[in-house]
Amino acid sequence: MCTRILRGRASDIVLADSVVVCSFALGTPLYFAALRETICSVLQHTAFDIVALVGPDCLIRLPVSLRVHQLRFEAHSGDHRSHCFLAKFRALQQCLEHSDAEIVLYLDADAVLTRSVSARDVHAALAGRSLGMVEQSPPPGSQHSRRFFYDHYRNYTRRWFAAESEPPPLDAFRFFNSGVVLGHREGLAQVCAWAVAAIDALGPVHQVGEHMITDQDYFQYWANELHPDSTTLLDWSWNHCEHWHGQFPRRGVRVAHLSNACHGPTRRNILRLRALRTSPVIERTWRHLRNTPVFGAALRRLRGQEQHGA
Repeated sequence: MCTRILRGRASDIVLADSVVVCSFALGTPLYFAALRETICSVLQHTAFDIVALVGPDCLIRLPVSLRVHQLRFEAHSGDHRSHCFLAKFRALQQCLEHSDAEIVLYLDADAVLTRSVSARDVHAALAGRSLGMVEQSPPPGSQHSRRFFYDHYRNYTRRWFAAESEPPPLDAFRFFNSGVVLGHREGLAQVCAWAVAAIDALGPVHQVGEHMITDQDYFQYWANELHPDSTTLLDWSWNHCEHWHGQFPRRGVRVAHLSNACHGPTRRNILRLRALRTSPVIERTWRHLRNTPVFGAALRRLRGQEQHGA
C-alpha cells in the first residue's frame, strides 16, 4: 500500500507543480514491479506528479492516483541489449510533451525516494544548471579509482563518438551516473534531441569491443565535452548506491539506487526497494543481522538446503 506523507511548509507544496518525476519500464515483469516501488516512493515522500511510462507488456497493476500519469511507451524496435537503456531519452521526451513542469526529476525504476523531498530542495540542488547528476565514485577499499573510470571513458565512450578533440583533464572529469538525473526542461530537451538523433545515426549495435554503450555514455559525453558547463554535481544523497558509496544506506539519503551493472532487478531487490522507501533503517538493521555469526551461518545453511533441493 502506498501512503502519502507530506512534510514542510505550504510554500513548498505551492511549488510542487514546477517539478515532475519521470520513470519508465520495459521488458521483464520485475522491471514493472520495481517501477511500482518507485511510484509509491514518489507518492509517499513528495507532492510531485509522476509520469510513468510502461511498455505494452506490463501486466502489473501500478498505483492509482491523480498524481500518477501512466502512459503507454512504444520504444523503437531493437534487439541489441543497449536498446532498453537508450530508450530513456525517448521516455524523457514523452514526459516533456505530457508535462509543462519546469524541472524533471528522472529516476531509474530501481531507485526510490527514502525521505521527504520538496520542490525547494530540487531547485536548490540544480542551482540554475541544465542538468544535475551524482558522480559514480569508487567505494572505500575498491581497486578502482577516478583514473579507472577516466580510462574507460577515453577507451570506449569517446571511441563510440569518434571524438577528435582532446579529452578533459583528469581533475575536471566526472563519471556521472544517469540513474538519477535532474534537468531543466529546456536543457533536458536539448540533450534528448541530440541523443536521439545520434542513436538513430550511429546504428542499432551500440557496442565498442565487449562494452555496451548506453544512455550513461551519452550523458557522460554531453556533460564532460559537448557542454561541460551545463551540469552541476549533485551531492551523494541524490543517488546513493552500495556499489559506489560505503556504508549503504547512509543516514541522510534522499534516493536509494539498487543499480546492479545492467543485469536488471531481482525479486530480492524488489523487497529491498520497498523497505528502503519505507525506512532505510530496515536495510541497515538487516545488514547488521546478516553479518552476525549465528544469523550468517543459518542463512548459509538455508541457501545450501535450497540449492541441494533444486
